[in-house]
Amino acid sequence: MQNCKKCRIQIQGEKERCPLCGGKLVGEPSERAFPVLPKTKVTRMSFMRVSLFLFCAFETAMIVLGCCLEYWPGWLLLAMVAAVVGIIDISLAVYYRNNLLQLVAVEVYIGLVVTVMIDLFTGQPYWSVNWVLPIAFACLPVATAIIGKASHMEVDDYILYLLFDVIMSTGVQGILLLNRIHTFRYPALISIAFVIVFFLWIIIFNHRELRRETSKLFNV
Repeated sequence: MQNCKKCRIQIQGEKERCPLCGGKLVGEPSERAFPVLPKTKVTRMSFMRVSLFLFCAFETAMIVLGCCLEYWPGWLLLAMVAAVVGIIDISLAVYYRNNLLQLVAVEVYIGLVVTVMIDLFTGQPYWSVNWVLPIAFACLPVATAIIGKASHMEVDDYILYLLFDVIMSTGVQGILLLNRIHTFRYPALISIAFVIVFFLWIIIFNHRELRRETSKLFNV
C-alpha cells in the first residue's frame, strides 16, 4: 500500500501523487478499491454526431452541385432524399438497438418506403407494389416469430408485433388493391391470406399460453 509521509495517510490503489498535498508517494501500489470499467471507444452520442456531420456535409455538397448545374437532375434529388432516409434509419437503429423485434420491424418498413420511392423515381412503377411489398409483408411475421423463439420469448411477448404486422399487411395492401394500383394483384392476395393464416396458426396452437397470460394480465 502506498503512503504519504507528509500527510501520514495510506492510499489504496495506484496513485502518482498524494490527493491531499500532491507530494510523492512511497510504497508498493495495491489493487484498486473499485473495479474500473473499460471505456467505450465509440459512444452512441459520438457515433450520432459523426453521422449527423456526414449527413450535413453530403447534403451541402449536393446543394452546391445542383446550383452549379443548369438543372437539378432526378438522381441528385434521389440521393438527397436517400441521405435523409439514411440518417433517420441510423437514428432509429441506435434508438431501438436493445429491442431486436422493433429494430427489424422499423428497418423493414423503412426499406419498403425506400423501395417505393425508387420505384417512382426510376419511372418503372408498380414493381415494388406488385412484388416487394407482398414478399416483405409475408416474411415479416415469420421473422418476428423466429426472433421471438430464438430470444426465448413467450408468445404473448411478441403477439402484439404479429398483430401489428397483420394490420399493416392487410391494411396497406388492401387499400392498394381497392384503388387498383397493382398491375398484378395475385402476390398481394396470397400475401394477405398467408399473413392471416399464419397469425391464426400462432393463436390456435398457443391458445393455452395466451389464455394464461391474459388471465394474469386482467387478474381473471
